[in-house]
Amino acid sequence: MRYLLLIAGMACACLPAKAQDGKVKKMYEAQEYETLTTGYGQHPEMLSARSLYYVGMAYYLLEDDANCIKFMDKVIARDPKNARPHYIKGIVAFNQHQNDTAITDFKTAIALDSTVGEFYSELGDAYLEKQQPDLALDAFERAARKMKTPEHAYMMMANIYMDRNQSEKALEAYYNVKANMTTVTPPVKRALYNIGLLEMDFHRYDRSETAFKNLLLADPGDYEVYQKLVRVAYLQDNPDKAKNYKTKLYEAHNAGKLHGALDDGFCIDVFDWNGREVQAAERYQQGPSRSFFNKVVFYVNNGDRAERTVQLEYSALSIQQGGPMYVLCGNQGSTHYVYATGFNEGYKYADLKNAVLDILNGMVQPVSSTKLVE
Repeated sequence: MRYLLLIAGMACACLPAKAQDGKVKKMYEAQEYETLTTGYGQHPEMLSARSLYYVGMAYYLLEDDANCIKFMDKVIARDPKNARPHYIKGIVAFNQHQNDTAITDFKTAIALDSTVGEFYSELGDAYLEKQQPDLALDAFERAARKMKTPEHAYMMMANIYMDRNQSEKALEAYYNVKANMTTVTPPVKRALYNIGLLEMDFHRYDRSETAFKNLLLADPGDYEVYQKLVRVAYLQDNPDKAKNYKTKLYEAHNAGKLHGALDDGFCIDVFDWNGREVQAAERYQQGPSRSFFNKVVFYVNNGDRAERTVQLEYSALSIQQGGPMYVLCGNQGSTHYVYATGFNEGYKYADLKNAVLDILNGMVQPVSSTKLVE
């Protein structure tokens, strides 16, 4: 078989350069990498710069970096004004964590052809690997000014802007990812998700909702997005819309489609109180039940730790005595508190949140307390 491949390679090498290039290209596009390298790769002196490039790329895709570099150097010797082999050499060096070499190769490629956005994008990645975010950002921004900007450049720009708390610039970069792609790729999904979060932070709830709904069109099974849409609906003061999204989560929970924390409950609100972040989570458990359970829990966080909670507890005892289905309670330290504030099914979230704030602000005192069993 080696003999046959060798003869085939020699015979093809004698064809006119244009015909040879066409055949080599077809083999490359058909992913016949082994055939290319064992046939044409054995006689580089008979190949044009174009064919040498395709053979070098075949070596690259076979993860034979040494031969890839060897053939890219031959391309450069034949066609010194070609930027592409320098770019490929830069990628190989970057993959081998040789960032200084990669930067030199990418800069050489750019000097030969400054119109290609991906050259700048890869240069930015190399600078990031060297912990040089200023130079990386400059490279990504230059990539964004070129035709056919890689979506990766916008994503990396957004990441750097977020690290610098420049949310508006990050949002613009995420929108550019969305605008420059016709299909919903994983980066576009991440961009849409971050657009939804940032627009929510900027109180532009309609735009936030649009981003999350576009994400669901691409992936209807992304239940994390339904959780975000519940939050947006509450922020829009639209409980009916929130109910529709919550129904999807309850149905998914009952069907066993949820995993992790989302299988226990979902976040419905996040707000600040006295310098603390308060997260409100609704749980799926429903009555009637013989034992109590928490329906909605407000976690008052100090950093990554909940220093106290206020929760809406299902109370079978209250129901038996003709009282409300749910009673507001709280936990702080080793003590459990009960408040004389209750709600029935169909309560308004705004009323519940106001009642919780009254407790947090000390305007409502507990009617009883017990020590928690450790």
